[in-house]
Amino acid sequence: MYSSMYERVRLLFPEGRAQHQRLVELLQSQWLSPEEIQTLQLAKMKRLLDHAFTNVPFYRRRLQEAGVHPDDIVSLGDLARIPVLTREEVVKNRQSMVAVNFPRNEVLESATGGSTGVPMGFYYSKNRLDWSWAAHSRLNAWFGVEKGTKVAVISGGDFILQPTTMQKARSWLRRERWLSSYDMGKENMQAFAEYVMRFRPEVIRGCNSALWLFAYYLRENGLALNRPRVIFGGLDKLHDFQRDLIEQTFGCPVAESYSARETGQIAGQCSAGSLHIWAELHRLEVVNNGQPVEPGEMGEVVITALEEYAMPLIRYANGDVARMDGNTCSCGRGLPVLSELVGRKCDFFSMPSGMVISGHYFVHLLKGWPGVRKYQVRQPSTDQVDILYEADGSPDQAWIEGRRREIQAHLGPEVMLRFQQVDQIPPTPAGKHLFVISEVPVDLRADVPC
Repeated sequence: MYSSMYERVRLLFPEGRAQHQRLVELLQSQWLSPEEIQTLQLAKMKRLLDHAFTNVPFYRRRLQEAGVHPDDIVSLGDLARIPVLTREEVVKNRQSMVAVNFPRNEVLESATGGSTGVPMGFYYSKNRLDWSWAAHSRLNAWFGVEKGTKVAVISGGDFILQPTTMQKARSWLRRERWLSSYDMGKENMQAFAEYVMRFRPEVIRGCNSALWLFAYYLRENGLALNRPRVIFGGLDKLHDFQRDLIEQTFGCPVAESYSARETGQIAGQCSAGSLHIWAELHRLEVVNNGQPVEPGEMGEVVITALEEYAMPLIRYANGDVARMDGNTCSCGRGLPVLSELVGRKCDFFSMPSGMVISGHYFVHLLKGWPGVRKYQVRQPSTDQVDILYEADGSPDQAWIEGRRREIQAHLGPEVMLRFQQVDQIPPTPAGKHLFVISEVPVDLRADVPC
């Protein structure tokens, strides 16, 4: 009843009609064949490159220096001729990356969350917001979630810290209730649980680490909530043990989504378990040294936002690491599939020996740490690794000593390994609770033991 009324009201406004039209397009295009989707991507890419070359000073200079003209791009494989755009280049050239023909009053400004360093400022258009809304709505539709369905959100960001009156009003009308992931202490999580019991949402959404902490609290305290239809997790790495605990605690599936503040919605997981790239909105490549890798190989994520004309991001390396799947999904959709979101480049540890260790090694080894509520593995320098942990009772010192010996043997004698109990491990500025983070640059072309 409320959902249909909410949708009728939305369609009275130009914004609602524009978003609805984009959703209709996405619900149709998802059934195109992989070849038809690639044809659509190439057409959008050529249109974007023409626009960028003509109207964006940064890209005109960049393409000319690379000896590339938009007319030279006749296949998606030709994109490798365009240099990869780094985060540092965006920070340095942001003003010259804005299209001169784009009305300034239609250009919006934001910044990344700064989870692993200095936030990156960027500009974007309302058109990108509309497409991201449509992509998110398509993911909802895959799980039978209607617009206006009750949603509880456990996350961070601007809405938690400085919500505008308009944001609050829209959230209320959408029947979204936000809970802050900046304070996941026992008192706050008890309040979360009591609120969710009263609100009875059909959907719970949030960053994976916060959802896992909430599920852990519910299990440890014997609390049971109304079973939601689905849980949408995203924003940080979802480990298998986290998915298992969340699904067991809430009694419903976890559908992973992939997004970034600077590019919007990127991918979403269908009920068959595949993480589909929103290929109508993005051309996503997995590369090493700027060149695409074979399906199944690990590499850096490089994204071109096909519907962003205010400040184009063309072959932008967002700092994530992934693997492509060369197969189509059993769900029948032609959208390409990511076989794994490995994590961020800062999830890999470079050792003095030259070995590169995946952060998953630590996550696997420290899983089920008795007497510990939360931990974080940090690498401030090549020869030092710190493991911080919050006690939830009395940590088993014998267990810690056993893990210390095993990890030290793996890292090598050149590395100083320290276990340190702390009162609190703070979340990132974006409200994420990271398990692993390295401040040491890493070359992903090296062998990576998992």
